Amino acid sequence: MKLKKILAQSLAVAMVLSSVPVANFTALAAEDTVAYASDDASTVDATADALPAPYGYKNLQLTVKKDVEITTSANTEITESSGNVLAANGDSLLQFSNSGDKWINFHFSEAKKVSGLLYKNRYQTNGPVKIARVDVKKQGSDAYVTVYQTETASAWTNPTNGGAVHEALFNTVSDVTDVKFYAVATHYSGEGNRDTVKADVMRILTTEDDSAVTATALTSDENSGTATVSIPDSTVSGTTMSVSKGVTVKYQAKEADAGKFAGWRDETGRIVSNDATYTTTVSDNITLTAVFKDYYERIDQSVLKENAKDNSHDTSGNDQPARAAFDGNNDTLWHQNWGNGVGSTVKPSASNPIWIQTSFGTENGENKVETVGRLTYRGRPDSYANHAQTKGLWSTRISDYVILAANVAHGSPKAGDWAVVQTGTMPSDIAVGNAVSEVEFAPVNATHIRLVCLSTYDNDNYVCAGEINLYRMTDSTYGADLMDLNVTVNQEENGNGNAAIVAPGYQTLNDANEAAAPGESASVIGKYMLGKPRKIQLLAVPASRYAFASWKVNNAIVSKEATYLIDTDSTETYQPEFTQAANYVEITIPTDGGNSETNPSNIRTNSETKPADGRDGPAYYAFDNSEDTHWHSNWKPATPENKDGKISETGPIWIEAGFNEVKKVAKITYKPRTNGNGACRAKGYEVLVANMANPTDQPEDADFAIVKMGVLGNNAGPQNIILPTPVAATHVRLKFTSSYDGQTYVSASKIGMFEDNANADKYADIVAIPEVTSNNNTLGTVETSTQKIVDKIDNSITMTAKPAADCHFVKWLITDNETKEVSEKSAKSITETVNNNTRYAYTAMFAKDAEVNVNLDQTYVTMYVGDNAQTLVATVTNATNESVTWSTDDEQVATVNDGIVTAVGAGEATITATSVQDTSKTATCTVVVNVKPSITTLINLMNEASSKKDETTNYTAASRSKLESALKEAEGVKSSNDEAVIKQAENTLRDALDNLEALYKIRVNVGEANAKAEIITAGDDGEIHRDGDGTYIYAPLMKLVTVKADATNKTGVPFLYWYLDPDSKVMSTSTSYSFYVVGEMAFSAKYDAVKTDPEVNLFCSTKYSTAAGKLSFIAKRSVDKTYTVVEHGVVITDEKGWNDYYSNNQTAMIKGATRTRKSVAKGTANIGTYEAKLKAGKKEKWYGRSYVTYTDGYKTYTEYSEIVAYPKK
Repeated sequence: MKLKKILAQSLAVAMVLSSVPVANFTALAAEDTVAYASDDASTVDATADALPAPYGYKNLQLTVKKDVEITTSANTEITESSGNVLAANGDSLLQFSNSGDKWINFHFSEAKKVSGLLYKNRYQTNGPVKIARVDVKKQGSDAYVTVYQTETASAWTNPTNGGAVHEALFNTVSDVTDVKFYAVATHYSGEGNRDTVKADVMRILTTEDDSAVTATALTSDENSGTATVSIPDSTVSGTTMSVSKGVTVKYQAKEADAGKFAGWRDETGRIVSNDATYTTTVSDNITLTAVFKDYYERIDQSVLKENAKDNSHDTSGNDQPARAAFDGNNDTLWHQNWGNGVGSTVKPSASNPIWIQTSFGTENGENKVETVGRLTYRGRPDSYANHAQTKGLWSTRISDYVILAANVAHGSPKAGDWAVVQTGTMPSDIAVGNAVSEVEFAPVNATHIRLVCLSTYDNDNYVCAGEINLYRMTDSTYGADLMDLNVTVNQEENGNGNAAIVAPGYQTLNDANEAAAPGESASVIGKYMLGKPRKIQLLAVPASRYAFASWKVNNAIVSKEATYLIDTDSTETYQPEFTQAANYVEITIPTDGGNSETNPSNIRTNSETKPADGRDGPAYYAFDNSEDTHWHSNWKPATPENKDGKISETGPIWIEAGFNEVKKVAKITYKPRTNGNGACRAKGYEVLVANMANPTDQPEDADFAIVKMGVLGNNAGPQNIILPTPVAATHVRLKFTSSYDGQTYVSASKIGMFEDNANADKYADIVAIPEVTSNNNTLGTVETSTQKIVDKIDNSITMTAKPAADCHFVKWLITDNETKEVSEKSAKSITETVNNNTRYAYTAMFAKDAEVNVNLDQTYVTMYVGDNAQTLVATVTNATNESVTWSTDDEQVATVNDGIVTAVGAGEATITATSVQDTSKTATCTVVVNVKPSITTLINLMNEASSKKDETTNYTAASRSKLESALKEAEGVKSSNDEAVIKQAENTLRDALDNLEALYKIRVNVGEANAKAEIITAGDDGEIHRDGDGTYIYAPLMKLVTVKADATNKTGVPFLYWYLDPDSKVMSTSTSYSFYVVGEMAFSAKYDAVKTDPEVNLFCSTKYSTAAGKLSFIAKRSVDKTYTVVEHGVVITDEKGWNDYYSNNQTAMIKGATRTRKSVAKGTANIGTYEAKLKAGKKEKWYGRSYVTYTDGYKTYTEYSEIVAYPKK
């Protein structure tokens, strides 16, 4: 169903509502699900039509043989009562069968305007359409044009409860004479039924002019990329689409060779999304422009070819060494050795990484450094698509990969010179004409790039590359330098094993091959990229007759796994511990009371053949020490306690055994049934363990922790499952997620469990998962896939956000407890790798749906005693009761009755309008009441003006000039007896005093004596002042000021950055830096040859304009140029929001959180200032902070400034 979004715009700045009621801020309306209903009762009766039109569309009224003729590819005879899919009652099933193309054609007696088609099918085993295509033919033309085809990923379903309605919406076409509906693919059972097509009800859709809107896609630069718009589930796209209001459209940007997509820009100039694929619901005409930037330049392939190397290659025909990947010829491949070359012939894997690398030649006698930020990869050429007995384009294609970089002045990198740039999985959604995959990563300054294959598509036996291209950044200052890691890995003193730092996913310490690539090192990691922390991996490999035991820091165990992920900013010293090889002793599992009909109390399963039938029996048979009988999942009628025995990942089959005491489980053995010629063999498995306080208690699902997952071989066994560490447990559950059996049953003739007596003291406990929380349990809760994990073992945990009624999920906040940086994820359900040492905290953010909102038409009013009453108008939105109550905080100053304000006495009062429906929602107006005009009051105002008009360092010259003019006007009337003249003079003076614009001191400190750094923009007085500490000016808020520093100091040390005193926050890395004034600011220039990690700094301040009745939050950002800004803005909340939600939990005050608003800046420059204005009463209390969302090409982060309060505390 389509959703409507209505976006209003305030006078000052577009503001997006999360909840909070704020005068003169506009809101993004809550999304309302619009039920299927006719939009024109005169056209279709929604209560009578079997298939009413979706919102915004109407069904064409068509009578067979009168308005329309229906034909099929099988020449089916269609009448009003037979096969008429357009019949209003929907009782006429159309069914036909033929080979070749299968279609239904609708020929109109008069040309029509057509916008879509509806198709409904009841559940049928054979015939329902799965992939549809719609072609149309226009009047005066003999050619059909395709306007819709279902994307494979959005294939139409065939639910068993029937009645599925599928939409084929497309760009509205006028003057249509024919609509041809193709069944490109159907649901069927058996090859003999694949030619059958069935349809219950169909409708041809049109739109009225008043409901039609146009979506347009433009590109900022056709040479840098293209832009299209389409219906999300259709493969047909264009640059414009005419659809109905409320329809969702998909904008798609595609980068050209050297272009980089930066965002979708709307007609106001605001970036609305940074995603290349952007879906939005349209309620009005919309034009979005895909903004591309010329970030990249392709590096000369001949240089890459000359320096290409690999650790395995063949030399047969088109299968060649690494240089073939850089020769501009898709048909010649770098191909792993398959028998005629050198290097490994074993399939790529974590323990057998296959890599290709290149470098960039030399420059000035040293290895040339390039700032690399993009890689493109092609596997097989398009001509291989239909190659017999292969996987076509996907044959020998990289799947899981690692990109490494090194920066060495001379020769080849050594082990320890490498840094991890990126890890990932190559896209598999390729096709002929679209088989090149792009990988973008954080730009890195490197002399060598290595692409490592850790797995191939569908686990193919070899890997290849038809073409690889690397791209440099056009601006090399974006590149991150490689720095030495500060983490230390000690080697085991007794030679019981080796250890090193490797890329995530590696299972080997040495992937070098001297025969294939002489002199090239193993991919040992010793460097890191400046910027945000990335994951690297500790890997310990025991020597013969030894086993890995643990990783220790300061003699405390931090992990029990030989592969242990850490962050690149770690400064710890890690010590591997190895132990003697295991001595497994089988655990005796109690079986008392077990027989063919009954399991012992400590043995359970969720599916079994019970009572036994022949050799197939209950769970007890897996532990009865007899291989002649076996546990078999249930193949008889299922019951709630004994489920059907067919296995699947969504319905796994498990078997469980308890020991009635704690055992240190180290190994499990599995042997399938011994008869049946390989039937019912388990494939995918999970090992779960529980440790009950009372060992004889039966554990619940939540008591179990996963200790290992894997795939068993398809053999008679027995097969060993070695746990990564012995675990103290009272129960073990073996869960099977797939089977080699054609009917997906599973069996076991014997399951054994073992302890390791050689390492009895080296075991792990079962512990609770790290804390996963909700920002407010009344708004929503969180669920996790498990409540327990094994101590010091990495576990994948799925965390799901569950919003409460009338609330919605906002996002996950992932907080680094060491750096305090926050990253975000928007999916309700996320899967993260955690252990009990994790440094990350996970918080699900929820907010209430659209709340009551109260606005006043005025927020600042000036009156005189005796004036006529003034009327305030309150507007209440998102409420069924739009009434308000009125109150004043000082009846001696002003009273209010139903919005009518009466001045009583001199002073200041706050008038409040409170929603009747929700008394927590209010809006206020500040009312200033002055005594009746008098010469005494006028003279007092003149004295105040006289004292301020000459304060040259406090107020701007322009505002002081207006004050001086008002003062001169008052001088001429101070002897007048005319009350109206005196009143005018008073008002003029008050306005001039209220509008005095403050000045702030901006300073550049002298800093280093041997470098020049100064302000070069004159202040409000036209001067740049100097003293012994440096240069300074006085400037108003939002004035653009430039400071400048020498590129090097007198000793040749380069300029590094400008920083803000006294906090030393980095503001800019450019010698010439322009910024907007946000308050008093003092800068210093830093000179240093050693680069530091890039910084992101944010500031926020406030000001109030009594003349306008508006409060401003002024946000300033400084984001290092190695990052790309996605969004910048301000988040605010009112006094109630602060008191109820954030005063004791300030980290929860983020964009989208409960009772907050956000204002988004149009610009996405790395350095900038943004002012968001709010119409508010002068005495209202507000809290705000600036934020910036940015990416390093690896992750997306959001950071927030400190919270500022208005009024200032």
